[in-house]
Amino acid sequence: MTRLRIAAALLAISAIAAGGCTRTSSGPESSPGTSEIHPEVAAKVTSPRAFAIVELFSSEGCSSCPPAEQLLGELLGEARAQGTNILYLGFHVNYWDGLGWKDPYSSAAFTQRQRMYADRWGKSGLYTPQAVVGGRYEMLGSYEAKLRAAIEVSLSRETYTTVEVKLGEATADHVEVDFTIDGAPADALLDLALVERDLRDVPDRGENEGTPIGLQNVVRTFETVAATTKGHATLRVPPGVRHAHASVVAYVQKRDDLVIVGGTSVDLVP
Repeated sequence: MTRLRIAAALLAISAIAAGGCTRTSSGPESSPGTSEIHPEVAAKVTSPRAFAIVELFSSEGCSSCPPAEQLLGELLGEARAQGTNILYLGFHVNYWDGLGWKDPYSSAAFTQRQRMYADRWGKSGLYTPQAVVGGRYEMLGSYEAKLRAAIEVSLSRETYTTVEVKLGEATADHVEVDFTIDGAPADALLDLALVERDLRDVPDRGENEGTPIGLQNVVRTFETVAATTKGHATLRVPPGVRHAHASVVAYVQKRDDLVIVGGTSVDLVP
């Protein structure tokens, strides 16, 4: 990647602002939700270890979220077709569940994860759809140009942390995960997620009443363990998860600044 292309990507990330469904301390309101981004990028060819990771905070109860879910599906399809190490996770928050439609995939723990990022960046409010790229940047999840620019910048970084995952027994209610990590920062964490692709819902109440919503890489189970050199974890498989559409995503995250430094994913059914 040339310096000119990187500079263009940084300008795209920095220059765009848009609006989503926002929740602040005073309750839901409609307002922009973007943060100032200060990337540190070296102009170099993409490393063989290079990766990017996108965490989308979304809700079936937010009328601004279906376009972001559609974009996530398109980007995921591209990455899987091209074999690019770009990881996508859809965290469904629960603070819109009282507005007529309860998101079947929502969790208070996922809202807390979004709050963790907001606290780290000094933000008082939460909004959906919010995309967090690499634990470094945040943006409106439906803004394609900005999201692609952040992914491009992430792929330009040389990565020194590698994560390997091997799956053991996978049953209707659990999957065994063995992991090996090389080059993790001291005191780092390993985030493990069971995600499911190709889900579809049509809410019969709320802001998205009657609107078909396609969902990709929805987080069904999420655990955090110490990023040891070698380790083992057992992930719960919720009822109804289709193994042929499920993957385990593993990524190393620093405790202090929440930057994600390495990651990988493995399908339950190769």
